[in-house]
Parts: sequence; structure tokens; C-alpha cells
Amino acid sequence: MLLVDNGKQRVIDFLSRYLGESIWRNGTIVIAGQPGTGKTVLSSTICYERALKDIPCLFMELYEDKEKLYRNLKSHGLDFEYLESKGLVKFVKLPIFSQEGLFEEFLRSISREIAKFKPGTLVVDSITPALEVIAESARSKAYLQNFFYELSKTINGVVVLTAEIPLGEHRIKTEGIEFIADAVIILKNEIEKDKVVRSMEVKKIRGEELRDSVIYFSIQKNKGIIFLEAPLSVEHREDIGVKLREIVEKTGLDIDVKPGEYIYIEVIPEHQSPEFTLLIPLIAAASGLKVLFISYLNIEEAIVKQLKEVIEKIIGVKSESLIESLIEKILSNMKFEYIDPFKYSLREQSYLEYSLINEYKPHIVVFHGVEISMCATEKPDRYRELLYQMILELKQRKIILVRISSRLDPHLSRFNTLLADIVARAECINECREMKYYIGRKTGKQMTVSSKELENYLKKLLEVMPLTTSSIKLN
Repeated sequence: MLLVDNGKQRVIDFLSRYLGESIWRNGTIVIAGQPGTGKTVLSSTICYERALKDIPCLFMELYEDKEKLYRNLKSHGLDFEYLESKGLVKFVKLPIFSQEGLFEEFLRSISREIAKFKPGTLVVDSITPALEVIAESARSKAYLQNFFYELSKTINGVVVLTAEIPLGEHRIKTEGIEFIADAVIILKNEIEKDKVVRSMEVKKIRGEELRDSVIYFSIQKNKGIIFLEAPLSVEHREDIGVKLREIVEKTGLDIDVKPGEYIYIEVIPEHQSPEFTLLIPLIAAASGLKVLFISYLNIEEAIVKQLKEVIEKIIGVKSESLIESLIEKILSNMKFEYIDPFKYSLREQSYLEYSLINEYKPHIVVFHGVEISMCATEKPDRYRELLYQMILELKQRKIILVRISSRLDPHLSRFNTLLADIVARAECINECREMKYYIGRKTGKQMTVSSKELENYLKKLLEVMPLTTSSIKLN
């Protein structure tokens, strides 16, 4: 997202960025949320990952039986049966009591299990039934608060308590438990494109600065919790601008592209202008730069077919071996990926894009058919926010961003134009029998290119394309 698995990004390591490292030493975490927000999976993951570090975990459950819980967790990549066989996890089903008089026995049963198993992690899923029974008793509430406040010190580790937030409400129904917590995490769900978008907010961190941010995540089959945040790990330090200028000067195309710039290419829906959309990838190939080509519109075979048709049209020869050599050279530094934007939430799609960039480490990223991605979103404000963040990320790492779109939405067209360093547009003339292309910086020199001139530029690019043999001359 597809997504990086927990072996590459452990949940407790990620949460430490927000909660601090000290939370795992004598800390109490309350995880609250409405039904289905992922409380059990998150608390179980904390238990599981600490057990993998040889820290025994006592998992105390009030609702689900052991077999059903273990089966569900295993589908998320958490094999509790294995850890139990190694003596690192113990499951205890706690009885749900309905009378306040049984409350102290409920707490004593927790103490007995702790004394027997000696865990470094304790999970109680969920504390809500106990809170509801003692809601009207100040004495019992104080007793419970003192009990759980001291519990993390007793086990010399971390206590994780889950709590229900009723549907339609935004806070824990029975107040009190959050006051003894060192950290409070609120889980939320929302629906986007018929997909569940999960998020968490850290509402309290004792002794640490509270970061005002929403953390998005997903729960993936066989992968568990995946945080939808993939900061770019790639940064190109070589001056790729020199390589680009050398190629541009050989072709006579007056475009000075600098590392980290954003190029917005806009075509008209009725005429997709493959020669125009493939201009930057061909410049990159001739320069020996790595290109990641992400399309929301076509699979790789369709793009390669377009590339072959463009080359055949430009070189004017039918030498299959020459065409194949040129295509092989272009594709040698290019990775194609197709993304169906209707399959993912915006956060999942963004995470997938960042993951592909981290994996391939390109000099240039091309997004093709971005109008499809724009149309797929139900959250245009969030779309613009994520786009702006990506532009800044790529600029900081000196990766050139190219976005190719049909002219459909004038608002998004203006937004992209506002952010772009270089804007290139295709226009129909003579009822689309001919095309004109306008290329240039918003505040600098603009150039107008005819269809014939564009073909000549592309022809020169192909001529300087370094093949296994010497450069070619096309007639």
C-alpha cells in the first residue's frame, strides 16, 4: 500500500515516535474507540510484538473466547498459538460481573493471574463492563483507579486497557479510567469510496509533548496493522540537471528542468497526444535517468504499445530490430506500475505511491492519467493536501515530478498550474487536425511547439539515445 509488512515497521516502534520510549517501562495505555475500530487488534499487536522480544504477555479478555480470538488474530499475521506454546503468552477469560459486590473479586482475579504468570505486558480487553457496573459508586471508582494506576509498577512493564466508545459518541462513556493512563489513544473509522478509513489520535501523553496529528492506518489480511505513512528514504545527490541540460541542448528543445521541480502536463480528453505525454520519459531515457511511471489509466502493455507506435511514427522506418532496441533502452531505466484509484482510500493510495518511490529510487516520477485519480476521490480537499505534501517531499529530495492529466476539472487544473514549476499544455487547432503545444515556466519564457516540431525533437532524442552500439542516425 501493496503495503510494507510489520517486519519492516513494527507497531510499538512507530507508536514510540508519538508516545515516547518511556511508555513501555511502567506505563498504562488506554485504547478507546467505537465497535470495529481495531482496539483488539492494536492491543493484541502490542502484546504480540513485545512477546517476540521475550517479554511475557498476559492477555485478559471479557468478550471473545480463546479459539475465536486466536483464529481472528492469526488472519492478521499474529500467531498467538505459537507464542503460547513458547510460554510467552497466556490467555485468560475474565467473567463479566453485573453486581458491584463482585467488583473486588474481579480485580483480585487479575492480581492472582499476574502473580502466577509474571508478565511484562498486561492487556485487559475490555475494561468497559467494569466501568459501567461501578459508574455510580465513587468508592469503587477510586479503588479501580488506584488498582490500575499501580499495576504497571507491579508488573514493571506496560498495561494496555481497551474501552468502548458508544456509537454516535466521541468519548469514553464512564469517565475516570483515562485519568490514570499515561497515554490515551482514540481509534476512529470513516467511510471513503466504500472503504473503511481508520485513524488514531493520541489524546494524552504523560510527560511528553502532545503532537496534534491524526495517524492513519489500515488492518491488512496476514499483515495486521499498517501505518499509512511512508516518508521518502531516497535522495539523489548527483546533479541530474547537468545530464538533462546536455540532452536538451543536443535536441534544441529549450526546456531547462531542474532537480526537484514539478512539471504539469495537460492534454485534451479528445486527443491524448502520446508524443507529448512521452516527451519527458524519453528525455529521461536519453539522459540515463531512472523513471517510475505510475498510470491510473493504462497497464504497462498499453503504454509500451503507445511507445512503439510513437517510435514507428517518428523514425519512419520499419526496422523491427531498431525499434525493439530503442524500446529496450527506454524501458531499461523505467519501471511501470498501474494503480486503480477506485480500489484504495486516498491514504492507502498515497502510501502505495510513496512505497513504490522508496522501492525503485527514481530520478523522475511520472503520474499518468491523474484525472482518473482526481475523479475517484470523494475528498477533494484531502486530495489537494496529499498532493501538496508529495510535491514538497519530492522537491526536498531532488526528484522531478511529472503529472499528466486530461483537462476536465478547471479547479484542479488551476490548482496544479499554481503549484507547478513548468506547465505544458496541448491545444487543438483546425478542428484537431493539428496540435499546438505550449511549454514554459509560469513566470518565465514560454515556447510554442507545433506537432511537426515536437516530432523533430523526439527524433533527435532517439538519435542521441545511447544503445549498445553507437548513436544512430534516423532518416
